[in-house]
Amino acid sequence: MVIEYIRETFENIRERIKNPFSESNKTPFAGAFLIAIIIYNWELFYSLFNFESWISRESKILIIKKYLNERKWHERIGWPLAISFLSIVFYYTFNYISLGISTFFRRWFKGLILYYTDKSQIISREEHETFSKKTIALKNRNETLKENSTKLEEENENLHSQLGELTSQFSKLKSEKDELENEALKHQSDKGLIKEKSEEIEILYSHYGGESSYLDVTEIVSRLVKKNSRILINNKTFGQDPQMYSVKSLLIIYEVHGERVKLTASEEEEIEVKGNKLIVHKTENSNLKLNYIKNEKILGNIFKGVWKLTSIKNGKNYQENVRIDELGNYYSNNNFTFFIKRIQINEKTKNIKFDKITQERKLHSQENLDIISDNKIKGVDSLGFSLEYEKIN
Repeated sequence: MVIEYIRETFENIRERIKNPFSESNKTPFAGAFLIAIIIYNWELFYSLFNFESWISRESKILIIKKYLNERKWHERIGWPLAISFLSIVFYYTFNYISLGISTFFRRWFKGLILYYTDKSQIISREEHETFSKKTIALKNRNETLKENSTKLEEENENLHSQLGELTSQFSKLKSEKDELENEALKHQSDKGLIKEKSEEIEILYSHYGGESSYLDVTEIVSRLVKKNSRILINNKTFGQDPQMYSVKSLLIIYEVHGERVKLTASEEEEIEVKGNKLIVHKTENSNLKLNYIKNEKILGNIFKGVWKLTSIKNGKNYQENVRIDELGNYYSNNNFTFFIKRIQINEKTKNIKFDKITQERKLHSQENLDIISDNKIKGVDSLGFSLEYEKIN
């Protein structure tokens, strides 16, 4: 136990002698004092550890007594105390002076040199504070954008879910429509009645509409066939528009001479009642309507992939990623937004015109575009925006 204590003491003394001014040394004065006292009394310490082996113990004591009697004890201790104290004062004074000089050169002198040599690397305090405020504002804006992005993703998932439900409902309605048509064809046989063959046209079933919305117009068609030789297929004839901004069609199932006939005509076409037959005739307007449907696929090929749309109005820019499929569906940032209707494409002038219809079947805007290249399309819309589509994928 005592041996360990003595060993630790000597280790501490040796460490202090090696590093008298280190930060780990809690009493740097003691280390400095030990070094000073050893240097001032070096002859004594040298003699203690360098006696020849043949010198006797009494001779060694006499030599040490003689050395100690040559100088007074306060000189042997006082001068080392003064030297160690001054060395400590000098060390810390020099340390703080050097720190002050380095700080001065780093903060002021370096800044002055940069000011005259490269002003781009130094900014004023006001500019620094301005940049700091902008940085904080940008960080806050980034957090807000992240929150909005999360909300938009959730809304996108909800819309996809709603689209799936609408698709399911559409399939169900289509199935019900087909069943109604089949029931109309079997109407006479289901009743179990036997009719004599008639030369007159008998309308069994008819509907008018498009996509997922149809009107039962059996009575109207029956009346028109009996009173008119020609029937123009449009909203005015049937009293209402079952699906706004869509190209409608008319289905007629009729019987003549005991035979059932199924006839389909497009909007703006004419049906001629000739004897005991119904004959469909195309018109200029009907061809235009049919071109709208054909142009949906052409427009989808033109806008194949993803496009960046830049809208400019009153000096402000708005950007979104746009995709248009071959069914005339318009997606903005992967969200279904509009129906594209009344599509007109002039291949000679490379001009495109179409209407953007909201999901509530209301006109949003009309766009007039020119094809600049395979990857760029420019134009304007009816809301006063300058438009530029640029393909990105």
